Amino acid sequence: MRPRAIPLALALATLAPAAPALAQLHITPTAGAYHPGEAPMDLGDSGVRLFRGRALGLGMNIEAGILRGTIAYASGATITGDGAEGDLGEGTLLAMTAGVALRPLPRLLGLQPYALLGGGVKRFGYSWNDSRFNDVLPSNEREFVFQYGAGADLMLGGLGLIAEVYDMVAPELDDSRRHDTFLQLGLRFRLGGN
Repeated sequence: MRPRAIPLALALATLAPAAPALAQLHITPTAGAYHPGEAPMDLGDSGVRLFRGRALGLGMNIEAGILRGTIAYASGATITGDGAEGDLGEGTLLAMTAGVALRPLPRLLGLQPYALLGGGVKRFGYSWNDSRFNDVLPSNEREFVFQYGAGADLMLGGLGLIAEVYDMVAPELDDSRRHDTFLQLGLRFRLGGN
């Protein structure tokens, strides 16, 4: 055997036990609550601080072994402000992350807890009720995020239920953090494998 082939053979031998797990694909549509946890945004010298409200959160998870992709969406988050009358507009959030679902504890009576770690990007979209805000405030923003969270699934054959909570945190240059938290329930479908 050539010296270069030894590391390749070792890598393949290491991945071989994971191959059956990767053959199983899980798809999980989710719905639940979205909570924006970031600090309010100041509107210049006007004294108005903007806040995004809670909204319905929708999502989709795709898992192959420990690898996981998440799409999360929230729409209709009302934007209000201190010193302003009524709603100022609405916000939406679309986030996509890739990471791992770590399951260090064994499944017991069909129930298995897990931890989530990953990273990705989130995009905010804003629609303002007053056209004057269009010149001062952005219509959309995009930022890198770290995702962390925890959950549990209850599998009965190829169908299961999940409950999870995860946060998408965007580090800012001024050491503040912008949090977007989702509390989700979903149906988990297993495709392929046994």
